[in-house]
Amino acid sequence: MIDLRDLPFWNRVSSPARRSASRPAPSARRPRGKGVGALAGALLGLGLLVGLPAAPSVGTTFHAAASKEKIAEPGRATRDGLRPISPGEEAARHLGRHAPPFVSESLGVAFHRPADSIVSGERRAGEIVYMIAENADSPDWNLSVQHLFVTAGRFDAEQQVEDHLQQLRRAERDFRVLENKSILVNGIQGHLAYVEQRPGREADPIVNGWLILPQGENVLLVFSMLLFPEDYARLRPMFDAIISTVAVRSAEELAVRRMGRIEAGRRFLERLDPDQLRELAGTREWSRIYREGADGDPDAEEEVGYALLEIREGRRGELNPDRHPDRYSDRERREGLLVRMQGRAIGDAQRNIFFDSLALYWISWDQTEEAWSVRGTQRQGEAARTESETGIRNPARTGAPRALLTVVRDRGSEYTREPIEWEVPESYLSQALGTIIGRLLPMDRERTVEYAYYFYNFTLSNPQLSVRIDEWGPADDDSGNWVLRTRLGAESPVITTLYSPSRQFIRRTRGDGTITEPISLERLHRLWQRKGLPTGPEHGSSRPADRTPGRPADPSPGRGGSRPAR
Repeated sequence: MIDLRDLPFWNRVSSPARRSASRPAPSARRPRGKGVGALAGALLGLGLLVGLPAAPSVGTTFHAAASKEKIAEPGRATRDGLRPISPGEEAARHLGRHAPPFVSESLGVAFHRPADSIVSGERRAGEIVYMIAENADSPDWNLSVQHLFVTAGRFDAEQQVEDHLQQLRRAERDFRVLENKSILVNGIQGHLAYVEQRPGREADPIVNGWLILPQGENVLLVFSMLLFPEDYARLRPMFDAIISTVAVRSAEELAVRRMGRIEAGRRFLERLDPDQLRELAGTREWSRIYREGADGDPDAEEEVGYALLEIREGRRGELNPDRHPDRYSDRERREGLLVRMQGRAIGDAQRNIFFDSLALYWISWDQTEEAWSVRGTQRQGEAARTESETGIRNPARTGAPRALLTVVRDRGSEYTREPIEWEVPESYLSQALGTIIGRLLPMDRERTVEYAYYFYNFTLSNPQLSVRIDEWGPADDDSGNWVLRTRLGAESPVITTLYSPSRQFIRRTRGDGTITEPISLERLHRLWQRKGLPTGPEHGSSRPADRTPGRPADPSPGRGGSRPAR
């Protein structure tokens, strides 16, 4: 819920990515099965199709049974023009006025969904599944979209449906084929089928529908429909209307586009030199994080948090404030760029719950080494619980041609100090540069450029390396400002940051409504004092200022392993 670049600890601990999408309310009438079999399970994924007792089809790979991670609703169009086909008059009549577009870059598909529908999504074992349902307490229909990977046997869409029907026959299930035909979907030859069947001998019948489109070598794009037999005649035209707007990008096109971004990111990072990083030393900036009030009323604005960003030259050993410089090892004496971020987020002001965060990110001037320390405390009155994270990336060495990234998380009550390690890909963005990259990207282009890099994705409950995508270009309002649109993954919500022509931070907005803007320390203090909000641990004390609002804690030498910027 809090800006990813202002309160880093909140994001590592609270994992907003897990809360970013809301799943449609399940229908009280929706059949629920337990034995999902073969293609049936692969086609409908999230338990929406009652399965079969048969074993999975040979060569079919589906990832729906693994742990899940919520993802955000997809966007409305990709920058290079992936957008749905405009609905014709008949289709518009069944989809409703202003039927919103659904565009998923990861799946390479776009279409219009019904105006009265809602979307949710999950990532399961790295694969994305989107669910679209009627916006009702008891939805009459449900549609899922996902990939199906075929590693052996016949690859064509028709055979996949036939294999499933054969399983139904062998299981001696009571079923009736309502539709089973080849279909041309905007130039792509696929297959469409609807089958009425009973989930169990005593259960009411349901209708399952599948649209299967080839998308590349061994990759199928699958639309899976679930509805009730009595609604089939009414809802079939709506599903046909959805299908008429489907636009698909091939797996090859998706791969080329991704590699182009990665290469642009690699070239940018490769061209960064120490002098560019040193120019940022001395930056010291307070920010206010808030939500706008109704109708833009300033008095109705809701405070969410505040943050302090400092950038300076520093040694690696300064990540440990308890270690005296005279005792630094050779590695700890290495100099580089040190980014310090400190902040406070409001958990529940009425219950006096707050989150305090301190993050230190260090990177060597040549970018071959990095280290960071993130420490955060949840406070409620006198009670406090602290969690931490440490990361280290050492350079490649003889016998280990790739650098190794090691991360250790200590979740307080969940004491897990087991390190997690990854080999670092070639185009890799450090944590330090990830916080300040908008101050470094080139301003010599007349159009928007896309960059991508692998990075340690701190927003996920299970840490992993993800691909961050940055769209960077001049604002379209002739202001001379520049806009950075960041996605921490292809399906992540966009974070939009505005910079002045002189690279000064102006404003950051997120999909959850939070806004971050620079503010003077004095104004921030007066604002929080006026609203009766405690502004963090008092100077020289670890006790939160929860009795009388004080000034936002102003870091001093020796506190938190960092000194004020020069």
